[in-house]
Amino acid sequence: MARYVGIAAATCVWASASVASAQAMSESESESERFASATGESARAEASADCSSPRARDERRCFTVREGTVSGGYVGLDVGLLTLTDATEQRVGAGAGPAAQLRLGLELWDRLVAGVGLGFAQLADHAPISDQAVDCDVTAGIVTSCDDAPHTGKSVVRALFFSLEAGVQERFRPSSRVSLAPGISLGQNLGLGSIKRVVECDGCRTQRLDGSGRGTYVVPFFRVTLDRVGYMAATLRSAWFLGGDLQQLTTLGFECGLP
Repeated sequence: MARYVGIAAATCVWASASVASAQAMSESESESERFASATGESARAEASADCSSPRARDERRCFTVREGTVSGGYVGLDVGLLTLTDATEQRVGAGAGPAAQLRLGLELWDRLVAGVGLGFAQLADHAPISDQAVDCDVTAGIVTSCDDAPHTGKSVVRALFFSLEAGVQERFRPSSRVSLAPGISLGQNLGLGSIKRVVECDGCRTQRLDGSGRGTYVVPFFRVTLDRVGYMAATLRSAWFLGGDLQQLTTLGFECGLP
Protein backbone atom coordinates (compact mmCIF):
# COMPACT_ATOMS: atom_id res chain seq x y z
CA MET A 1 0.00 0.00 0.00
CA ALA A 2 2.99 2.30 0.68
CA ARG A 3 4.08 1.71 -2.93
CA TYR A 4 0.74 3.13 -4.15
CA VAL A 5 1.25 6.25 -2.02
CA GLY A 6 4.74 6.81 -3.45
CA ILE A 7 3.61 6.39 -7.05
CA ALA A 8 0.61 8.66 -6.54
CA ALA A 9 2.71 11.40 -4.91
CA ALA A 10 5.26 11.43 -7.73
CA THR A 11 2.55 11.44 -10.37
CA CYS A 12 0.70 14.29 -8.63
CA VAL A 13 3.77 16.53 -8.93
CA TRP A 14 4.01 15.82 -12.65
CA ALA A 15 0.26 16.17 -13.25
CA SER A 16 -0.02 19.47 -11.41
CA ALA A 17 2.93 20.96 -13.32
CA SER A 18 1.52 19.76 -16.66
CA VAL A 19 -1.93 21.24 -16.20
CA ALA A 20 -0.70 24.53 -14.74
CA SER A 21 0.48 26.03 -18.05
CA ALA A 22 -2.59 24.83 -19.96
CA GLN A 23 -4.89 26.21 -17.27
CA ALA A 24 -3.04 29.54 -17.32
CA MET A 25 -3.58 29.89 -21.08
CA SER A 26 -7.25 28.95 -20.70
CA GLU A 27 -7.69 31.46 -17.91
CA SER A 28 -6.02 34.19 -19.97
CA GLU A 29 -8.39 33.63 -22.88
CA SER A 30 -11.41 33.45 -20.58
CA GLU A 31 -10.43 36.63 -18.78
CA SER A 32 -9.98 38.47 -22.08
CA GLU A 33 -13.48 37.54 -23.15
CA ARG A 34 -14.96 38.15 -19.72
CA PHE A 35 -13.62 41.68 -19.42
CA ALA A 36 -14.03 42.69 -23.06
CA SER A 37 -16.45 45.55 -22.33
CA ALA A 38 -15.78 48.32 -19.87
CA THR A 39 -19.38 48.41 -18.65
CA GLY A 40 -19.37 44.68 -17.83
CA GLU A 41 -16.06 44.79 -15.98
CA SER A 42 -17.39 46.25 -12.73
CA ALA A 43 -20.28 43.76 -12.63
CA ARG A 44 -17.92 40.85 -13.10
CA ALA A 45 -15.59 42.12 -10.39
CA GLU A 46 -18.55 42.32 -8.03
CA ALA A 47 -19.67 38.82 -9.00
CA SER A 48 -16.24 37.35 -8.31
CA ALA A 49 -16.57 38.20 -4.64
CA ASP A 50 -19.83 36.38 -4.03
CA CYS A 51 -21.13 33.30 -5.84
CA SER A 52 -24.41 33.34 -3.93
CA SER A 53 -26.08 36.13 -5.93
CA PRO A 54 -27.95 35.49 -9.22
CA ARG A 55 -25.66 37.91 -11.03
CA ALA A 56 -22.61 36.02 -9.78
CA ARG A 57 -23.94 32.74 -11.09
CA ASP A 58 -24.32 34.23 -14.56
CA GLU A 59 -21.14 36.31 -14.66
CA ARG A 60 -18.69 34.00 -12.90
CA ARG A 61 -20.22 30.69 -14.05
CA CYS A 62 -20.43 29.54 -10.44
CA PHE A 63 -22.86 26.74 -11.26
CA THR A 64 -21.56 25.82 -14.71
CA VAL A 65 -19.02 23.40 -16.11
CA ARG A 66 -15.37 23.87 -16.93
CA GLU A 67 -14.77 24.91 -20.52
CA GLY A 68 -13.02 22.81 -23.15
CA THR A 69 -13.51 19.41 -24.72
CA VAL A 70 -10.85 17.81 -22.51
CA SER A 71 -11.76 19.69 -19.35
CA GLY A 72 -9.69 17.74 -16.82
CA GLY A 73 -7.41 14.85 -15.99
CA TYR A 74 -6.11 13.48 -12.73
CA VAL A 75 -4.41 10.73 -10.76
CA GLY A 76 -6.05 9.48 -7.59
CA LEU A 77 -5.29 7.21 -4.66
CA ASP A 78 -8.21 5.60 -2.79
CA VAL A 79 -8.23 3.59 0.43
CA GLY A 80 -11.22 1.79 1.90
CA LEU A 81 -12.94 -1.52 2.55
CA LEU A 82 -13.64 -4.40 0.15
CA THR A 83 -16.35 -6.96 0.94
CA LEU A 84 -17.13 -10.32 -0.67
CA THR A 85 -20.49 -11.94 -1.31
CA ASP A 86 -21.71 -14.34 1.38
CA ALA A 87 -21.29 -17.33 -0.94
CA THR A 88 -17.71 -16.32 -1.78
CA GLU A 89 -16.80 -15.81 1.89
CA GLN A 90 -17.91 -19.35 2.67
CA ARG A 91 -16.22 -20.82 -0.40
CA VAL A 92 -12.78 -19.22 0.01
CA GLY A 93 -12.73 -18.81 3.79
CA ALA A 94 -12.09 -15.05 3.75
CA GLY A 95 -13.95 -11.85 4.64
CA ALA A 96 -13.89 -8.09 4.29
CA GLY A 97 -10.53 -6.32 4.40
CA PRO A 98 -8.69 -3.08 3.59
CA ALA A 99 -8.13 -2.13 -0.04
CA ALA A 100 -6.24 0.52 -2.01
CA GLN A 101 -6.67 1.64 -5.60
CA LEU A 102 -4.56 3.85 -7.87
CA ARG A 103 -6.69 5.55 -10.56
CA LEU A 104 -6.13 7.67 -13.68
CA GLY A 105 -9.08 9.69 -14.96
CA LEU A 106 -10.09 11.95 -17.85
CA GLU A 107 -13.01 14.40 -18.08
CA LEU A 108 -14.70 15.50 -21.35
CA TRP A 109 -16.85 18.67 -21.43
CA ASP A 110 -16.75 18.37 -17.62
CA ARG A 111 -19.68 15.93 -17.79
CA LEU A 112 -18.32 12.68 -19.21
CA VAL A 113 -15.71 10.84 -17.15
CA ALA A 114 -13.53 7.83 -17.95
CA GLY A 115 -10.85 6.09 -15.97
CA VAL A 116 -8.64 3.09 -15.33
CA GLY A 117 -7.46 1.73 -12.00
CA LEU A 118 -5.22 -0.83 -10.34
CA GLY A 119 -6.41 -2.19 -7.02
CA PHE A 120 -5.12 -4.37 -4.18
CA ALA A 121 -6.96 -5.86 -1.20
CA GLN A 122 -5.81 -7.85 1.82
CA LEU A 123 -8.82 -9.76 3.08
CA ALA A 124 -9.51 -11.26 6.51
CA ASP A 125 -8.31 -14.88 6.54
CA HIS A 126 -10.93 -17.14 8.12
CA ALA A 127 -9.11 -20.39 7.29
CA PRO A 128 -5.43 -19.61 7.80
CA ILE A 129 -2.57 -21.94 6.98
CA SER A 130 1.01 -21.80 8.29
CA ASP A 131 4.54 -22.86 7.46
CA GLN A 132 7.77 -23.15 9.42
CA ALA A 133 10.31 -20.51 8.41
CA VAL A 134 13.57 -19.00 9.58
CA ASP A 135 14.81 -15.41 9.36
CA CYS A 136 17.88 -14.97 7.17
CA ASP A 137 20.28 -12.12 6.38
CA VAL A 138 20.69 -11.46 2.65
CA THR A 139 23.49 -9.40 1.10
CA ALA A 140 23.48 -8.63 -2.64
CA GLY A 141 20.97 -11.42 -3.19
CA ILE A 142 23.07 -13.99 -1.31
CA VAL A 143 21.98 -15.56 1.99
CA THR A 144 24.78 -14.97 4.48
CA SER A 145 23.28 -16.35 7.69
CA CYS A 146 20.04 -17.72 9.14
CA ASP A 147 18.57 -18.08 12.61
CA ASP A 148 18.73 -21.54 14.18
CA ALA A 149 15.21 -21.44 15.63
CA PRO A 150 12.31 -21.64 13.12
CA HIS A 151 9.08 -19.73 13.64
CA THR A 152 5.59 -20.12 12.27
CA GLY A 153 4.61 -17.97 9.31
CA LYS A 154 0.87 -17.29 9.00
CA SER A 155 -1.12 -16.77 5.83
CA VAL A 156 -2.88 -13.71 4.38
CA VAL A 157 -5.52 -13.54 1.63
CA ARG A 158 -4.93 -11.13 -1.25
CA ALA A 159 -6.77 -10.00 -4.38
CA LEU A 160 -5.55 -7.90 -7.31
CA PHE A 161 -7.73 -6.27 -9.95
CA PHE A 162 -7.59 -3.86 -12.89
CA SER A 163 -10.64 -1.69 -13.60
CA LEU A 164 -12.14 0.24 -16.51
CA GLU A 165 -15.05 2.64 -16.06
CA ALA A 166 -17.01 5.47 -17.71
CA GLY A 167 -19.80 7.69 -16.47
CA VAL A 168 -21.31 11.15 -16.05
CA GLN A 169 -21.04 13.94 -13.49
CA GLU A 170 -22.53 17.38 -12.84
CA ARG A 171 -20.39 20.14 -11.34
CA PHE A 172 -21.72 22.86 -9.05
CA ARG A 173 -19.83 25.81 -7.59
CA PRO A 174 -21.29 27.06 -4.30
CA SER A 175 -18.31 29.44 -4.10
CA SER A 176 -15.45 30.53 -6.33
CA ARG A 177 -12.99 28.28 -4.48
CA VAL A 178 -15.00 25.07 -4.10
CA SER A 179 -16.75 22.83 -6.60
CA LEU A 180 -19.00 19.85 -5.90
CA ALA A 181 -19.31 17.10 -8.52
CA PRO A 182 -21.68 14.18 -7.86
CA GLY A 183 -21.71 11.47 -10.51
CA ILE A 184 -22.11 7.82 -11.36
CA SER A 185 -20.04 5.40 -13.46
CA LEU A 186 -20.38 1.90 -14.85
CA GLY A 187 -17.23 -0.19 -14.62
CA GLN A 188 -15.65 -3.58 -15.13
CA ASN A 189 -13.08 -5.20 -12.88
CA LEU A 190 -10.62 -7.53 -14.59
CA GLY A 191 -9.23 -9.87 -11.96
CA LEU A 192 -5.45 -10.26 -12.10
CA GLY A 193 -5.44 -13.97 -11.31
CA SER A 194 -7.45 -15.66 -8.59
CA ILE A 195 -7.72 -14.66 -4.95
CA LYS A 196 -4.74 -16.20 -3.14
CA ARG A 197 -3.91 -17.37 0.35
CA VAL A 198 -0.19 -16.77 0.86
CA VAL A 199 2.23 -17.48 3.69
CA GLU A 200 4.63 -14.54 3.59
CA CYS A 201 8.01 -16.22 3.34
CA ASP A 202 10.25 -17.43 0.50
CA GLY A 203 9.35 -20.94 -0.60
CA CYS A 204 6.28 -21.13 1.64
CA ARG A 205 2.87 -22.32 0.53
CA THR A 206 0.48 -20.45 -1.75
CA GLN A 207 -3.12 -21.49 -2.38
CA ARG A 208 -5.14 -20.31 -5.38
CA LEU A 209 -8.70 -19.94 -4.13
CA ASP A 210 -11.96 -20.36 -6.03
CA GLY A 211 -12.62 -16.63 -6.43
CA SER A 212 -11.36 -13.55 -8.25
CA GLY A 213 -11.64 -9.78 -8.41
CA ARG A 214 -13.63 -9.85 -11.68
CA GLY A 215 -17.07 -8.25 -11.90
CA THR A 216 -19.23 -5.48 -13.33
CA TYR A 217 -20.06 -2.64 -10.95
CA VAL A 218 -21.94 0.64 -10.59
CA VAL A 219 -20.14 3.33 -8.62
CA PRO A 220 -21.81 6.54 -7.38
CA PHE A 221 -19.21 9.13 -6.36
CA PHE A 222 -18.99 12.60 -4.87
CA ARG A 223 -15.99 14.87 -5.53
CA VAL A 224 -15.06 18.11 -3.77
CA THR A 225 -12.36 20.24 -5.43
CA LEU A 226 -10.49 22.99 -3.61
CA ASP A 227 -9.25 26.40 -4.80
CA ARG A 228 -10.56 28.29 -7.84
CA VAL A 229 -8.74 26.14 -10.40
CA GLY A 230 -9.18 22.93 -8.45
CA TYR A 231 -5.84 21.15 -8.67
CA MET A 232 -6.78 18.90 -5.72
CA ALA A 233 -9.90 17.02 -4.72
CA ALA A 234 -11.29 14.57 -2.17
CA THR A 235 -13.57 11.85 -3.57
CA LEU A 236 -15.95 9.43 -1.87
CA ARG A 237 -16.79 6.33 -3.95
CA SER A 238 -18.97 3.28 -3.31
CA ALA A 239 -18.81 0.54 -5.97
CA TRP A 240 -21.62 -2.04 -5.94
CA PHE A 241 -20.93 -5.20 -7.91
CA LEU A 242 -23.65 -6.66 -10.13
CA GLY A 243 -22.03 -10.08 -10.39
CA GLY A 244 -18.93 -12.06 -9.51
CA ASP A 245 -17.32 -12.69 -6.13
CA LEU A 246 -17.02 -9.09 -4.89
CA GLN A 247 -19.90 -7.30 -3.20
CA GLN A 248 -18.86 -3.72 -2.45
CA LEU A 249 -15.79 -1.46 -2.47
CA THR A 250 -16.18 1.80 -0.53
CA THR A 251 -13.25 4.22 -0.54
CA LEU A 252 -12.19 7.75 0.32
CA GLY A 253 -9.56 9.13 -2.03
CA PHE A 254 -7.32 12.05 -2.91
CA GLU A 255 -6.96 13.28 -6.50
CA CYS A 256 -4.56 15.78 -8.04
CA GLY A 257 -4.02 17.22 -11.49
CA LEU A 258 -7.27 18.78 -12.69
CA PRO A 259 -10.10 16.67 -11.21
